[in-house]
Amino acid sequence: MKKVIFIVGSKCDLIEKEEISENEARNFAESINAEFTLTSALDNIGIKEMFENAVKKFVERNNDDNIVNNQNNNFQIINEKVNKTKKKKCC
Repeated sequence: MKKVIFIVGSKCDLIEKEEISENEARNFAESINAEFTLTSALDNIGIKEMFENAVKKFVERNNDDNIVNNQNNNFQIINEKVNKTKKKKCC
């Protein structure tokens, strides 16, 4: 299974407190073959997209037939191996 690495710049709503530039972070992500995204939980920026992109990249890299993507980017994991435990009878 091939991993997907994300570098996530959080608190992008606080640009005035930025310690690492966006370009620096993007260049670092590129240098280690990682994805890069900016997010802000406070302003709800990039959170949903980051998770959707993470699943999409994972599926692309792994060509996993157990994960289906419909037209609305709703991913569904199909698990055909369901562990069925036998119920123990009392007494």
